[in-house]
Formats: sequence, structure tokens, C-alpha cells
Amino acid sequence: MRPVRQNWFPALACLVPVMLFAVSRTDYANYVAYTADGDIVSYSRGFSYATRTGFVLYMTSVEHERVFLAMHWMYANLGFSLSDSMLANSMMMIAAYFFYASRQSNNVLLGALATVAFIMLPWFEQLGQNTLRQGFSLIFILTFFRAVNYQQKRWAVLFAALAIGSHYSAALFVSVYILTDFLPRSGKLFVAVVVLTFVGYVTDYITVLSGMIVTPILLWTGLYTQYSTDAFLTYQVGYKALFFYYSLFQCVVSVLLLQKAEKQSDARLAKYCIVMTVIYMAASGLPYYNRVAMMPMLLLPVVVVTLCSRITLPRLGLRSMLDPGNYPFLRRVG
Repeated sequence: MRPVRQNWFPALACLVPVMLFAVSRTDYANYVAYTADGDIVSYSRGFSYATRTGFVLYMTSVEHERVFLAMHWMYANLGFSLSDSMLANSMMMIAAYFFYASRQSNNVLLGALATVAFIMLPWFEQLGQNTLRQGFSLIFILTFFRAVNYQQKRWAVLFAALAIGSHYSAALFVSVYILTDFLPRSGKLFVAVVVLTFVGYVTDYITVLSGMIVTPILLWTGLYTQYSTDAFLTYQVGYKALFFYYSLFQCVVSVLLLQKAEKQSDARLAKYCIVMTVIYMAASGLPYYNRVAMMPMLLLPVVVVTLCSRITLPRLGLRSMLDPGNYPFLRRVG
């Protein structure tokens, strides 16, 4: 039997400093104390109620997705505060991101670098705050990605169900990841689609198109009433410069990764980020459409380090030394 330290040390040596860095950038206790509006108010009320009721009653009487509610009930009855639970979720999210990035790039140090970049993104704190359900769902989305990459079908189904049960938007994220396998690996095709989409986004013509397509869907699903409030209709839609620059860089590096792909998961990741970016831009006529941009933007560090791994490390002769397959712990969880 291998010593415990041999199984755990390589992963912890990279993961622990990254987690400490993340803790230094979060202050959920102050956020909860001073935030007087938004989803956090609903989370606070539900969390306080969890300690005064049984599990079944809590699951049936509080709104929000069931897996998310089960997590909140467990945290509350373990004596956690709401800010404690937010921090715990963030740490699990970081661990899931680190393992996914390390296996995708075949490099533990690049996996740690990608995770630090993820923490630096403006999305990170939001995933632990107002978009808490999306952040909790991301834990299972990333483990779903790894399960699909390594053809672990039963685990993939389980993690997909947990992701959707944490936030319903995960249904889009996990289904697109599967559908990318049916798309041709053609750089020219993806470049053509991206160019047309970007032109429509910059000129705002795509806003009209998204309204024509998505509004009937909202009416059909019964969501139009929910999304026709004054706050929703006055939300800024259309072109946003910051998202444009992020998306442009994402598509460029994704097309390059598609060309340099060494394994199926490389091509799957590249196609996924391009397709999700196109979907995000196609939704630019809808309020809160930037939520759709969450997945391709969060995966940008993974795409960049994977591309670096495919181009740079073979020339430096460092790949085998840093390959997570050399470390038993990372090999087992992959």
C-alpha cells in the first residue's frame, strides 16, 4: 500500500495555496450582513427557517431547486451560518475546477494557474453570493464534464441530475456539452459562424432575432409573466463591450485549441465554448442574458492553459514531469 502522503501531497501542494488565496479574496460575512436586496435575502430567510423545521417540510415549503435546498438544510443543521455555507461552497467549487483543469491540461501546475485565474474573474465572487445556486451547480457541472471525458456514463448521469437539481440553467450547460460531439471538427465552419454572430451582436441585429425566437418560447413555457416585470423589461440588453472582448478572446483561443487538439476532450471543450458563446450572443435581446455567458467565460482559463500545454510544454520537455496521471490521487479522481 502506498503511503497516504504519496497519494495526497501532490494535489494538496497545489490546491491548498489556491484555496487560501481564494479565502483572502472573499468576505461573505460582511456581504450577508450588509446586503438588503437581491436573491441573498431569499437565501437568508430560507437558511434561518431550515433550523426550525424538518427536512421533508423544508424541501416542500421553500422555493428553489431541491438539491440546493437539501444542501442548505444540511449546512444549517450542522451549525453553519449562511456565510459559512457560502464559503464552503466556494471551496468545493475551487476544488472541482482545479481537478477538471488539471486533467484537461494534463498538468497540475497549469491546473492551479487556471484556478487562480478563475478566482480572479469577476464571476467568482458572484457565484458565491447572489448567484449562489449557479455556483453550487457549477461543482456538479465540472464533475459531469470530467465524467463525460472519461466515459463514466453512470457518474455523468448522476452529476448531470445533481447539477440541474441545484440550478435549472444547468440543463442547457450539460446538454450542449453532450451535443458538441455531434458537431464537425471544422475550424472554418466555426470561424464562419462566429464571424456572423459577432457582426449581428455588434450591430444589434441579433437582438431583434432573439426577441422573435425566445419570446414565443417564454410564452409557451409560461415564463413570460415572470420575465415581463418592469425591472426585467428595463434591464440593459444588447451590446456590452466587456462581454464582447471576453467572447472574442474566448473564440480565438478555442479555435486554436480545436486545431491543436490532442484528445477528444480538447475538441469537445473548444467546440463547447464556441457554441455557448454563440448562444450567449443570440440571447442578447433578453434581460440577464449575461448569465448565459457564465460557462464559456468561466472556462476561458482552462482553454488557455490547455492550449499552452499542447503548444509549449512538449518543446520544454516538462509534460511528463507535471502530468497528473503520474500522481495516484489525481489519476483515481480523473
